[in-house]
Amino acid sequence: VYQAAWNPFSIKPVVKLAHHWNRASGPIQVSAFSNCPSVRLSLNGVQQGAVQTPNSWQSDTSRNLTQTTTLIPFQSTWTVNWAAGTLQADCLDSFGSVLASDKLVTAGAAAKIVLSVVPNVVRPDGAAFAVTANGSDAAFVTAQVQDANGNLVPTANQNVTFSVSGPA
Repeated sequence: VYQAAWNPFSIKPVVKLAHHWNRASGPIQVSAFSNCPSVRLSLNGVQQGAVQTPNSWQSDTSRNLTQTTTLIPFQSTWTVNWAAGTLQADCLDSFGSVLASDKLVTAGAAAKIVLSVVPNVVRPDGAAFAVTANGSDAAFVTAQVQDANGNLVPTANQNVTFSVSGPA
């Protein structure tokens, strides 16, 4: 939502699907957030419903403050019958050309944990913050449960315990 609101379309077209695609069966409300003129949704390569124009910045959410609101600024919504596979939202310009996309993939069973270090924060001018090794520095490591194909498993519920030894 913030990327769509803070980035003008002319500078950076943004489209982002909400939630994940490891869902139950039946009709599912799908939301995409975008600063694009229109958004197209497809499931396994088949367009779902009509191309949508995202809500304007002035959209009044006070009329619907529920978990299933369709009134958030920059939001587009569709009701889709859930099916395993790939859900894709495409950012379309005024000519119907795709300028950006976002995908959600149905993940399989949890198969591995992948650790990665979050890149260091940089100043707005691009300069890196100095590492001083004075006890005030920090590195952030994220852990992600993935299936055998490297897809995030958003519904994984196994307990994971980490420990560190030494001067870390």
